[in-house]
Amino acid sequence: MSYFLFALLLGAIIGVLSFKKGSDWQIPVFFGVLGCIIFGGINYVALPTLNFWGFDALWIEITIASFVGFFWSVDHFGDFSIKRVFTNWRGIPFVICMLMLLVRCGSSSEMIRSREYAELLEPKVVADSTFMNNVHPIPVEKMISVKKRYAEDLASKRIENMPALGSRCEFGEADMINLNGSFNVKTADGKSVELTFDNEKVWVLPLEHSGFWKWWKNRVTDGYAIVSAHDPGRIFFVTELEGEPLKLRYLRSSYFGDEIERHVRTSGYASLGLTEYSMELDDAGRPYWVITVFEPTIGFSGEDAVGVLVVDMQTGSIENYSIDEAPAWVDRIQPSEFLLSQIDDWGQYQDGWFNAVFYQNGVRKATPGMSLVYSDGESYWYSGIQSVGADKSSSGFMLINTRTKECHLYGISGINEVAAMDVVEAQHEWVRQSKFYANYPVLYNVHGEPTYYMTLTGDGIKNAGYAFVSLKNELHFAAEATPQKALQSYLKVIQNSDQFMITDGDKVADEVLLMTVRDIVSENDTYYILFYEVKGKVFFGTSEAFPELRWTKKGQEVNVSYTDTDASAISLNGYDIVDFEI
Repeated sequence: MSYFLFALLLGAIIGVLSFKKGSDWQIPVFFGVLGCIIFGGINYVALPTLNFWGFDALWIEITIASFVGFFWSVDHFGDFSIKRVFTNWRGIPFVICMLMLLVRCGSSSEMIRSREYAELLEPKVVADSTFMNNVHPIPVEKMISVKKRYAEDLASKRIENMPALGSRCEFGEADMINLNGSFNVKTADGKSVELTFDNEKVWVLPLEHSGFWKWWKNRVTDGYAIVSAHDPGRIFFVTELEGEPLKLRYLRSSYFGDEIERHVRTSGYASLGLTEYSMELDDAGRPYWVITVFEPTIGFSGEDAVGVLVVDMQTGSIENYSIDEAPAWVDRIQPSEFLLSQIDDWGQYQDGWFNAVFYQNGVRKATPGMSLVYSDGESYWYSGIQSVGADKSSSGFMLINTRTKECHLYGISGINEVAAMDVVEAQHEWVRQSKFYANYPVLYNVHGEPTYYMTLTGDGIKNAGYAFVSLKNELHFAAEATPQKALQSYLKVIQNSDQFMITDGDKVADEVLLMTVRDIVSENDTYYILFYEVKGKVFFGTSEAFPELRWTKKGQEVNVSYTDTDASAISLNGYDIVDFEI
């Protein structure tokens, strides 16, 4: 309704301005109706934000309508001139709109308001070693090994095996989420399965209509897919949830009032800045759209997230939350495109606009791309920081909480993501000979080392290998056919280097202590140990680095060396069983 009323207003502006005393009234009415139809069609398709301050669309459309109305009021096209715009009362609306657009430019100017742009992001500078506390080490099996394209390909192949469904539906864009909860589902093959997730990273993909006529006939789709981000063999196509069939109605591929953006805009949210429509599941497996609500904070620019809309994909019900009130299962509120812009503004305008444009002393920017990093159930956007003019080096990196925008800046210099990919492709003989390509990496804490982990692909999308590259030292890298072997090779490299010993302030990692094993478990080649002497911490190491881990039993005394930090998970630097004999 709001878009219809605004189109009527624009048509009325054209009609009134084109009306001339003593002339035929049918002409301005015709132009007014025509303008209403044209602008109504534009607004129906474009769905602009209907907000007079902070957004461009309304002022631009009113400016166009004012100019068109004034133009049609001229007796002869040859009589039209800029002078008449300022001397005829019909030009007043157009002049006012032009002045408002000038105010818009001035109020958003980086030259005038550079300090405000620089302060949109306020990173906390933290000690390098704090990285080990903020990003805890995780087993290689929990690292993200299934990229977005691979997940979408796996899902599409699953639906191809069901011709009746595949002929009318297709899986949409994949979104990564951190999934918790336990719920009973029915899969596409009719099996009932109890799914349990504990801070597991998964891709979720809604089932979308494959065309207008398929939507017209069916109106809803039958569910969604869950693809593990760790294990490409762990795929679930969910068609029923807790005994209730799934009927997804509000989708990107729907039409008219069922199309998700149109549904939201026409449900009372036409005046809000909305961006980044992503799919998420609550702890009960119910699917929702999570949409970032944003506001311009510097005139018409400086966009910043202020909350989210949560839309039920089945019923269409909408809940509006502030950032603090958003449900705990909502992962992403802060759009990566906003944060990349804010990182660049922070790096450019610390010393003002003139320095950013002319001198560029100390000017920094984000490295290419952004990736998600997860730690203890929290998700962060990762971006490297590099000097302007730098190609493949970085002077540090940022971790930004995807919900709160809390930002930590680490001054750990090294190579950026693109350089890490190049290192593997160009310097690893097996990768080079196989002509594999490195995919965009994810940053992890590997034995205290900030490390890029990436998958390798050949001609297709399927993973062909895995690689680790140290952020701090490009000579420390490894690649193998499996993640476990790649990690073992990488640990050999860094453990044989002089840089493996890590310090944390006054805490040093080289003291050998006698401890007693309280418990020990293993995941493939990685072992996790609890000691009686140290409470609240778990120690881990690989059998490749410390073979005696394979024969460790509860109650045994062992000599251990490690880096003492505040992290709850600590990597072993040395490990020997007392009186061990083969």
